[in-house]
Parts: sequence; structure tokens; C-alpha cells
Amino acid sequence: MVPRVLANTVASMTVPIASRREAVDALLTRLRRIQACSVTLASAAGDIRADGAPASLLEALNNLERDLLLAARETDEVRHHLRP
Repeated sequence: MVPRVLANTVASMTVPIASRREAVDALLTRLRRIQACSVTLASAAGDIRADGAPASLLEALNNLERDLLLAARETDEVRHHLRP
């Protein structure tokens, strides 16, 4: 279940996309953000092993969850543009 605050943030970040090319570009950008999140998540996990503070890991997980939700919406947008 998505926390209400996160769901509201995601809803406010979704922008209608005009063209097929823009839809694909937006999805590719989101996927690059998800890839970058994996690096941040690995770093945050290392920080937890070093000092036991989970705050950076929680923030990285929240960012990843938001980007995954947005990627799902953007994937649907690309599908919409590809349908005849």
C-alpha cells in the first residue's frame, strides 16, 4: 500500500504527455532515475552497516518507491501512445 503523502506527491508530479516520443523520453528518464536510486540505495545500506542510522536508507527507499510508481504510470502512457 502506498502511503497517502507519497501517493499525493506522485499524483502532483504526473504531467500529461503530448507525443509518443515525449512519452518514451519521459519513461527512459524515469528508468535512469531508478538506476541511480540503486546506487544511492547501495550507499545508504553501507552507511547503515557503518553507523546504524537508517534515515538515509529510508529516504532512498521512499525515492525509489516514488520513481517506481511514476515509471508504472509512464509505461501506461507509452502503451497508450502505441495503441492503434
